Amino acid sequence: MGGEGGGNDGSQIGRATWTVWKNNIPSGFHSFGRIKHRDQEERMRTMNLSDLLTEDLMVLELEGTTRDEVMNELLDKLDESGALADREVFRRDLYAREEHSSTGIGFGIAIPHGKSSGVHEARVAFGRKKAGVDWDSIDGEPAHLVFMIAVPKEQAGDEHLKILQALSRKLMDENFRRSLREAEDRGTLRRLVEEM
Repeated sequence: MGGEGGGNDGSQIGRATWTVWKNNIPSGFHSFGRIKHRDQEERMRTMNLSDLLTEDLMVLELEGTTRDEVMNELLDKLDESGALADREVFRRDLYAREEHSSTGIGFGIAIPHGKSSGVHEARVAFGRKKAGVDWDSIDGEPAHLVFMIAVPKEQAGDEHLKILQALSRKLMDENFRRSLREAEDRGTLRRLVEEM
């Protein structure tokens, strides 16, 4: 995309795009602190993105050329990992979220996500597409880095928010995005994820 090549993503347009996305996080994400059980609270406090996004959930080069094909690839990864209780239910919830507003947040990034009874365990899948995929992004640019967040319905408020915060802190950094795009193997990607 335009800002990735040699531009400065700190431009007014870039910052405005990111602000629009942050300000339009669905209200379900803001039920922060509503944790029912002490053991869940402890798990949330110690959660790291690297615990949720493991090497088996990383796709170095996505095969799909459309949003739907990429969504299916990452859904397959989550399903194969055992994170999903019902793939079809989670798929429907993902698309319901996309209909609310695009999860293409700009900067070459898409973060499709869903809170769903079809999810057994919170996990994140990640895929790269060198050529990019049209995601109806806020800035009109294709998505090259796609993170898919799956969260059980009863945990959605807290887990979504923490995962999105972990991602957003690092993805604002152009150099970090470049490192994600250029990583040659899953081990390198894992080390980058551990920085989030």
